[in-house]
Amino acid sequence: MLTAVLNIINSFSTEDSSYVSALALTLVLSVLVSYTPPGNVRKWSCTLSGLLFTVLYCNYQAVHVLLFVAATYTVTVCVSIKQWKPVTFFLLFLYISTLRLLHVFSIWQLNNFVNGVLMILVLKMISAVFDHRDAVYNKRLISQDVVDDEIRLKSVKMPEYNMLDLFHYSFCFMGLFTGPIFTYRTYYDFVHQRFTPKKSDKIPEILHRLKFFIVIIPLFLFFSRYKSAYLHTEEFAETTVFFKIAYMFPLFTMFRLRMYFGWLLAEVCFVIAGFGAYPKWSEPKPGKGPTKKAYEIYSLSTSVTDGIGSTGGSEAERKEEERETEYSFETVRNMDVVGVETMLTMQDGVRCWNMCVQWWLVQYTFKECPIKSMRKPATFFVSALWHGVRSGYFLSFMCVPLLNFSAVIFEKAFMKNETIQKSRVVSAIVTVISWVLTNQYWNYLNMAFYLLSGAQTLKFWSQIYFLYHGIAITIILCNYVVKKLTKKPKVEKAE
Repeated sequence: MLTAVLNIINSFSTEDSSYVSALALTLVLSVLVSYTPPGNVRKWSCTLSGLLFTVLYCNYQAVHVLLFVAATYTVTVCVSIKQWKPVTFFLLFLYISTLRLLHVFSIWQLNNFVNGVLMILVLKMISAVFDHRDAVYNKRLISQDVVDDEIRLKSVKMPEYNMLDLFHYSFCFMGLFTGPIFTYRTYYDFVHQRFTPKKSDKIPEILHRLKFFIVIIPLFLFFSRYKSAYLHTEEFAETTVFFKIAYMFPLFTMFRLRMYFGWLLAEVCFVIAGFGAYPKWSEPKPGKGPTKKAYEIYSLSTSVTDGIGSTGGSEAERKEEERETEYSFETVRNMDVVGVETMLTMQDGVRCWNMCVQWWLVQYTFKECPIKSMRKPATFFVSALWHGVRSGYFLSFMCVPLLNFSAVIFEKAFMKNETIQKSRVVSAIVTVISWVLTNQYWNYLNMAFYLLSGAQTLKFWSQIYFLYHGIAITIILCNYVVKKLTKKPKVEKAE
């Protein structure tokens, strides 16, 4: 057992070891903060811990985190409310992109931990400003007697905040380096302990996440022998096409295992602290929070449990209701491991991977894009820009629509074909083919995350003859031809 643990530690790079130590500290602090009283004590405990983390891991570059928060608040003070959204979005992404460009061109070294903190922070700050703007705007509409359910919800979802509140929200140690991201509303509800999950709520959630480590750890040990650095050697360049295609599999597997390790442990920290807990009956979703009776939840200023819509009663009865309330931590659920590993289309993978960020992209990019026809391209572009300014990221994300389109065609033509579904054997074969194809698509695209350069990525793809681009285009063309050939001619009605 000790040997296995040492092998895992040795397989980590210095940076990986630092991330693991940050997660370990977060785990300890999560236990402590779960016992802190709500309000200022809990707020300052989270903030001071976050400040300690930032200084410890980011050194003097932690000043960029402060500048990020200051820039965000300055927008809400100096810019017209109508321009809050575009100015904040552009300004913060310009800031982080500039730092990254300076790093890429070796003008200035960007600390990887600072980059990680700013990746999380840019999403948090944009969501805070957007929700604040919506709250202010919709309260004005209500004062003018323009009311519907969505307007009412947006008017109460965002509590009032000032510069100090934004500072606390930014430096909260929970998810500081790894996520999952959370809105200011979720943070506010945790700090003020508006919902109090019991141990019986937490333990099943923790065990559900920890059980995956039974598989993750041995697989991590096995696949840790496959290094991405090998891609840049002359020896790899001289290998066969089949070897290059096969080598994508262990690299992407290792990539997923690293993400599972970090994100699942981060989720465990949130659960231990009671962060992101909402009653199950509110049907919370990753990132978003409650989706049922959300207005009633957000409009209450005091601590609540199942009392929403209850018939009242004595203090003893209300406490009994509290004890009977079941809680869910879906709001801070960032990863559906089973969903990712069993995905049959690329869209399935997207929905199950980094779920809180996926929700953010839909909520604050897709839905906010003023040109409907550009919503999908804009979302893919922002997603690539969020990951970094390397050309490989953009190349990879811009190929997703093509490969996903072919996967959807395959699903409709075969997996949803009634004739195929009648045969269990044929249906099983088609399912396996779809699973293999989807995973190979992701293996193929993931190479850009290792090679980073668009030129290097194209070079690698060319070495395997753009195989999966070819498969995707072939599926699309075959579907087009079959539709043309099987299209029934229009029967003209006799006059």
